[in-house]
Amino acid sequence: MANEMLVCIVESLAEYFAIGKANEIDPKHALKLFDLFDPTGTIKLRGPWMAEGDYTPTFALAMAHKDVRLMVEAAGDATTVPDLDLSALAADIIPPSQKVKTG
Repeated sequence: MANEMLVCIVESLAEYFAIGKANEIDPKHALKLFDLFDPTGTIKLRGPWMAEGDYTPTFALAMAHKDVRLMVEAAGDATTVPDLDLSALAADIIPPSQKVKTG
């Protein structure tokens, strides 16, 4: 499970830097955001609630849609976001006996 979190973080960083590149923001400058903003705070705050089964939204869906729209617009026509086909990768490296069964 820890590796799943790491994969998500790395993929998110790739998108973060791609959006910055599309807007001519130097990656080293973009990285400085994390001197002021610690995204692990979300895990520390929401993690215990979610572990107890409380998935109550604390951020309006309309605001989330707006933020995602702004991110997509900021990315523009950037082709720098890596194509990470993790489903194909998982199919190749996870044995059928270890796959989570759904439905």
